Amino acid sequence: MEIQTIKKYMKDNKITYDELARRTGLSKSCITKIFAGYARYPRIDTMQAIEAALELNRSPLEWTDEDKEAGVVAEYKEKLSPDERDWIDLYRALKSEKGEQTVRAIKTMMQNLLNAK
Repeated sequence: MEIQTIKKYMKDNKITYDELARRTGLSKSCITKIFAGYARYPRIDTMQAIEAALELNRSPLEWTDEDKEAGVVAEYKEKLSPDERDWIDLYRALKSEKGEQTVRAIKTMMQNLLNAK
């Protein structure tokens, strides 16, 4: 869910950052950084905690019927673990910030580690 959507929901329902921190168990500082845009890529589990605390639960990586029809999940049928979701977020952030060449270099390093004897 988009941060702007969550901010609007909080405003409409008069929920403060202090209240959200209490509900989630996150620090007010963490919440403030996310909503101010300082945390450009907040962790998925952090955002899920915020959504759950506001009862806006929607798993970000659950696939829609349209996705299934398009074959998006043909290869991966199991749900992703929090660590796997973190890897996806890191990959996307790295690709966005540093470009495709950097992502390919890291992928090559990981493959070399797997092949090392």
